[in-house]
Amino acid sequence: MQTKNEVIDYYDDAAHDYDSSRFGNSYGEFIDYQERAIVAKLLKDTPRSQTLDVACGTGRFLDFAGFGIDASNKMLEIARRKYPQLSLFRESAQRTHFEPDTFDAIISFHFLMHLDKNTAEEVINECNRILKTGGTLIIDFPSKQRRQLFGHATEGWHCANAYTLNELLEVNVNFILKEHFGVMFFPIHRLSPTVRKVLIKLDTMLCHSFLRRYASFLVVVLEKRNPESS
Repeated sequence: MQTKNEVIDYYDDAAHDYDSSRFGNSYGEFIDYQERAIVAKLLKDTPRSQTLDVACGTGRFLDFAGFGIDASNKMLEIARRKYPQLSLFRESAQRTHFEPDTFDAIISFHFLMHLDKNTAEEVINECNRILKTGGTLIIDFPSKQRRQLFGHATEGWHCANAYTLNELLEVNVNFILKEHFGVMFFPIHRLSPTVRKVLIKLDTMLCHSFLRRYASFLVVVLEKRNPESS
């Protein structure tokens, strides 16, 4: 199990070249392309002023949100330089300062995969608390079925947490599944640029098909329901 300080220290150290090292290569560029297309579609009618980015990092998705939180001060320093007009806070995603029923939408990418199951549950429960009834939580995680299929093993805390769709839905029964998508079906980042251009449409099609649970990552769209209706 990771410690909180271990994760924060890791991202403080990585902050200075995070954008280029993680998303300036073929792997990161491809993931970013698919993820941003999903988020843009889902949030096209949601005001930025009503959207929170949890674990916003250096701000990859802050063009969709008006608020962001992160535990790494170094990552936030970069995000604040990019988006000085936004409300960005250094705090734990497990216990935020926001009032209940504050946001219409919450997004969180590449975060749950670094947490142990108990911490991830606390984060999802906090998202439930600060979302309005009928609000949307868009969150991603590695596909456990994909990892089982290929015998993928992890060491340490980094990217170690994976779920099946049903396991994720059991974390908080006050959320109902609205949609889900895959990200990166083929290891396209290992192929030549020419081949990637040919396969990108096929990859995206498979990530939106019945096979999407076998993509590298799953993006789930959850709706907070009225607990009185359950």
